[in-house]
Amino acid sequence: MTEVIQQLLAKIQETEQKIHKVEGQALELIIEQSRHLAKLRKKTRKNWLRDLKSINFSPRVASRYLTIAKHWGPNKTPESDLLASLPFDLLKLEWLCRLKQADLKKLCDETDLRQTDRGTVINEVKLLLGEKVEIKKITVKAVKKSWENCRETVLTNLVELDPQERNEFIEELMNGWEDFINDLREVDEDESISDESTEGDDDEVGDDGDDDANDDVQEKVVAPPAAKEVPVQNAPASRESKPVGRQRGKQSV
Repeated sequence: MTEVIQQLLAKIQETEQKIHKVEGQALELIIEQSRHLAKLRKKTRKNWLRDLKSINFSPRVASRYLTIAKHWGPNKTPESDLLASLPFDLLKLEWLCRLKQADLKKLCDETDLRQTDRGTVINEVKLLLGEKVEIKKITVKAVKKSWENCRETVLTNLVELDPQERNEFIEELMNGWEDFINDLREVDEDESISDESTEGDDDEVGDDGDDDANDDVQEKVVAPPAAKEVPVQNAPASRESKPVGRQRGKQSV
């Protein structure tokens, strides 16, 4: 890791701490942070994820900052009076930054972007961008079903691996499980940050504008799915194997 990258990582850590502590400067700091991360992305290239992990920075959150940096570069940042009307919510800003300045100002004049919930803000931006807006409600049942489908697919496809490959996959899954749990917890962190910044904003919407789904996922996921049920050492690597007590048809991932 070069000295330049180490300096950028230190700046990213320092700025992130300020964002969480100093609400009044949060928006300026978010823009500053987006530029730090954009510089890091160019410098670090294929080691991007490794370097983010070295400072416990979520790649998912980093991607939001990169979107902001892309649209609000040094010569494209909204004027100070317009910035004063914008929310401190990173998820809202990820969409708002895509608007032309005139459209952004119009939306700010018509809507209290700090108090309006995320889903509504995102849909308003989509309308201004000419994108299709779909209103859908994610239920707990749907989230549980998608998780079970994913789990079933993993178990089925593991049968096609030889024992060594299966062991390697399970080890990789176990090593990454903590990161997955942290991603789930960050959903709540995003909500709490937004609540503090907007003084009562009822934010229950995840990354894609759907509400309620992520909290339910966090409550239900308690253990890595594949490692517990699939035999690791002696299971044959053919589709005729029955690792979990019944025949499985081949599925694609």
